[in-house]
Amino acid sequence: MPLLNPPAYHTAETNRPGLACRLFPWVRFHFYRKTIPVLLHGRRQAVRGEFDDQAFAGRAEDILQAVEYCGTKVHVTGIEHIVDTPGAVVFVGNHMSMLETFLLPAAILPYKTAGFVLKESLARNWLMGPVSRAQEAITVGRENPRDDLANVLRDGAERLERGRSVIIFPQGTRSADFPVSRFNSLGVKLARRANVPIIPFALKTDFLENGRWLKDLGPVFPDRDVHMAFGPPILDCADQRAAQERCLGFVCSTLQGWGVRCVD
Repeated sequence: MPLLNPPAYHTAETNRPGLACRLFPWVRFHFYRKTIPVLLHGRRQAVRGEFDDQAFAGRAEDILQAVEYCGTKVHVTGIEHIVDTPGAVVFVGNHMSMLETFLLPAAILPYKTAGFVLKESLARNWLMGPVSRAQEAITVGRENPRDDLANVLRDGAERLERGRSVIIFPQGTRSADFPVSRFNSLGVKLARRANVPIIPFALKTDFLENGRWLKDLGPVFPDRDVHMAFGPPILDCADQRAAQERCLGFVCSTLQGWGVRCVD
């Protein structure tokens, strides 16, 4: 049974840091002590050909519980929109930290088969490469935007036709604020081409920040709650501008409600 059931998931108000966190309050160590074995387990499953959507959702739930072990509360709303929207969709939302790449599958994969659009460098990474290939991730190089657009539209449409949803972060680079002008219309273009709905999402995952030396292994802040919200589906993307405005409207208004700035 999925850990995250519709319509919402909220960490219990009584949640406290785990015993090790209380005795030795170096939370960053405890978070990575919990998550790195989960990532290694996922890699081994992928290498053995055993990393399917169910396995990915399970590893994502493990990492969610590692976040809660640090004393942080996780809030996920709008899960019913995933469950109630039939067929494949394009998920479109902001990108704040590496954490959402680990957590989104816990909310999405129990209900829809799906894969990410990821940086090519991440797909070549020793740790995450086998996982991204097992999940049929679509890769972009970010050196030639025209080629990236063509690849995502071609490969994304092929996956959507097979019933596999696509998860896109249109702004590209992670950011603590929401850079509205960098939130491109790639997700809308893909949804229009494949004639599928969009489900917008908003994320506040600054529990984990980018690292100074290793970007993916940054500091953690257990006093910052994790929020993920899925909005009502946008069923008709024939008018790309209107669909893009609805995506931006949901993301911006939701983030502002959590105290996140939307900037030009």
